[in-house]
Amino acid sequence: MAQLESSVRILADDDGAVLLNANTGECFSLNSVGAFIMQRLESGAEREELISALQNKFPGVGLDTLRRDADIFLKSLIENGVLQDVSS
Repeated sequence: MAQLESSVRILADDDGAVLLNANTGECFSLNSVGAFIMQRLESGAEREELISALQNKFPGVGLDTLRRDADIFLKSLIENGVLQDVSS
């Protein structure tokens, strides 16, 4: 799974979140779904726990779509230095 880089700070509210990489000065804006995912990651959720939480929050969205979209989002955050991949 992925975990937050130690240099990244999160400021979240009901509408989403802003991520700041203190090392690079880069900021990333997340909508409420992105903030929901980040909260789960911060609490230590593994991929399937994250997908399950998304499925509970968005019951009308298909499981394949949730998996694909979550994977794309996480890959983007890893590529931008917000998350580090800690998969074994």
